[in-house]
Amino acid sequence: SSYVKLTKAGTNYKGLCPFHEEKTPSFVVSESKKIFHCFGCGASGDVFTFLMKYERLNFQSAVRQLAKRQGISLPEKELSPEQRKRISEREELFAINKIAAQFYHEILLHNQRGKKARQYLQQRGIDSACITEHCLGFAPEGWNALLQQLKTGKISLAHAQNIGLIIPKEAGHYYDRFRDRIMFPIFNMAHQITGFGGRVIDAGEPKYLNSP
Repeated sequence: SSYVKLTKAGTNYKGLCPFHEEKTPSFVVSESKKIFHCFGCGASGDVFTFLMKYERLNFQSAVRQLAKRQGISLPEKELSPEQRKRISEREELFAINKIAAQFYHEILLHNQRGKKARQYLQQRGIDSACITEHCLGFAPEGWNALLQQLKTGKISLAHAQNIGLIIPKEAGHYYDRFRDRIMFPIFNMAHQITGFGGRVIDAGEPKYLNSP
């Protein structure tokens, strides 16, 4: 009920399905059976299924979220130093992608360099709500806009190269992979940014460029 407004209907509860648009409630929750079912789109399952579908989580993340909400401690598998190192590096890469997405998003929304991209998206019928929801952005023209942002934040350029945000040239120097492109962050099931797709605005090739 923190996600769907439910009203009592006999022994069950009913509400508007959050997984498809409808005007007449067809989303039913059974308190006794601990399940939900939508007679409109067919979505059904238990509380874990609901969270996985609604929040775009995998099963483990749904379990952790519910446990945290209920104050339940979950046993954690003991990790080796090598496993901890890999997890730490992976989280750092996700963090760099998030920084890049926020930079591109800010350029698109509030920077003069993003004006033509804003106009282009408006012409294509993409409004500000959609831009915000999907964290769309714009990589400005030039060779080092993101590079300078990463340097300012003292971000590892080697890691930024590994995830394809920057490209090496002569020793110790880099340039931005994405330039003059509308940026589409690519999210995984845990809503972490795993990469980007970039669409060129003006004439240029390739029309679409993705993270490697």
